[in-house]
Amino acid sequence: MRNERIQWNRRVQSVLPALILLSLCGPARAQDDVTAIRAARVIDGVRSRAIDDGVVVVRGAEILAVGVADEVEVPNGASIVDLPGHTLLPGLIDSHDHPTLRPDSLELQPMIDQRLAPGGEQMLRAIRNMRISLLGGTTTVRVTGESSGIDFQLGRAIDAGVIPGPRIIAAGMPIVATSAGAGPLWPTDGVESIRKRIRENVLGGARFTKMYLSDTSPTTTILSREEVCAAVDESHRLGIPITSHVVGNWGVSIRVALECGVDSFEHVRPITDEIIEMFVEHESHLNITPLIFIPGGIRWSPEIWRRLDNEMTSVEEWIDFNRATIQEARRNNPLGETEDRPQDVFDIAEAGAVDYTPGIRPYQAQLLKAHRRGVPISHGTDTLHGALLLNIEFLVEGGFTPMEAIQATTRVAAAGLGLGMGDRIGTLEPGKLADIISVEGDPLAQIRDLAKVRFIMIEGRRLDPLSFH
Repeated sequence: MRNERIQWNRRVQSVLPALILLSLCGPARAQDDVTAIRAARVIDGVRSRAIDDGVVVVRGAEILAVGVADEVEVPNGASIVDLPGHTLLPGLIDSHDHPTLRPDSLELQPMIDQRLAPGGEQMLRAIRNMRISLLGGTTTVRVTGESSGIDFQLGRAIDAGVIPGPRIIAAGMPIVATSAGAGPLWPTDGVESIRKRIRENVLGGARFTKMYLSDTSPTTTILSREEVCAAVDESHRLGIPITSHVVGNWGVSIRVALECGVDSFEHVRPITDEIIEMFVEHESHLNITPLIFIPGGIRWSPEIWRRLDNEMTSVEEWIDFNRATIQEARRNNPLGETEDRPQDVFDIAEAGAVDYTPGIRPYQAQLLKAHRRGVPISHGTDTLHGALLLNIEFLVEGGFTPMEAIQATTRVAAAGLGLGMGDRIGTLEPGKLADIISVEGDPLAQIRDLAKVRFIMIEGRRLDPLSFH
C-alpha cells in the first residue's frame, strides 16, 4: 500500500503543472456569440412560478438576461433557438454519484471488485455512465469517492472537451476506517493518516472531502471523535468543504459530525425530530440517495446494463424501465412501505444490528418535515446514473411541490456543493454560467415530463446533438 501511494504521489506531481494551468484557464468556453432561447415557459430556480412565454439570452459561457420574451431585449445578430411547448430550466445537479460503478448485486464484494479493476476498465464505465447522466439533463455531478484519481482524470477530460459529460466536482479517495465495509479499499486510520489523505486529494484536484461514518453503538461511531474533527479541520484549513456518509440506528454519527463541523451529510439515518432540530441549529445541508435503498437496494444484473448500452435508444426509455422496476419491487414488498427493517443492502456481518433501512412513507414524511423546518435538502443517484428524475418523483410523492423538488435538484443542490458554486450554477440568472436544459412539456403540471430532455447546454456549449450510443 505504501509503495502504491508513493507511485500515486509521483504521478500527481508529474501532472501538477498541467493542473495549475487548467485551474488558471478554466474549462474551454464558448465564443462570445449571443443566443436567445425561447420556450413556452422558464423555470429559473428562483421564482415560485414559471415565466410564461420566456426567453434566456446567453452570451459566451454566461447568461445575459432572463424574462418574458416580449420584455427582454435580444441583441441584434443573436442566434434564435425556438422551443415551442418546452420548459427551460437550470441544468440538474446529481449531488452524490460514483461514475465508475455499476452495481449488479446486493453484495459488497462485487462493488469492491469493480473498484479494483484496471483503471482503463473503470474509466470506460465512467465515460458511458456520465454520457447517460448528461443526456438525462444532469450538467453537474458531485463524485463522492473514487480510486486512483479517476474522478480527477474524468473531470479534466470533460473540461478539455475530450469526452462529453457533466461538470465533475471530485473528492478523490474518501476517509474510511479499516473496519468499515469499504475499508480495505481506502484504509484511513488515525489523525495523521487522515490529514495526509486529504492533502494528497487536494494535490490531485479534490474540491471537497468525503468521509464515511456509521454508528457502532448508541454512543460510538466507526471513526473516533478525534479523527472526525481532524478531517474537518484539515479540509477547512485547506479551503474545501467536507461531507460525510452518516448512517446507523442511533444517530451518534450525525451528532459527532455536526459537533465537529462537517458541512453536509449523505444518506442520513436516522432523521428524527431531534436530529432535524440539530440540522437547523447547525445550518447544515442534507443530501439523500433514496432509490438505492428502495426496497432493500436496487441493483441491476449485468444483462440489464448490457441492455442499456446496446438495446435501449434513449435515456427516457432507461428512466421508464427503472421506474417500472422500482414500482414492481415496491408492490412486491408492501411492508417496506411502512416499516423500518434491518439494513440488508450489503452483506456486511451484523449490519442489521447497527443500521436500518427506513420505511418509505415514514422516510418521506421525515424529509418533508425537515424541508418545512428549513433544512436544505438535495439528492443524488448513487450509481443509478441518468435517473435523477426518479428522485424528484420520490420527493413529489412525499409531499414536495414539483417546484420545490426541482429546486432541490438545482438551486439548493448548487448551494450544497459549497465552493461558492451557488453563485455560478443552479439558477437561470444574469451573470451565472449558462447551464440550461429544456424538457418537452410542463413538469410543474406533470413531473414525468422531466424525462423528455431535448436541449442541453453547459457553459454556453450545446450538447444535445450528442447521440445516445
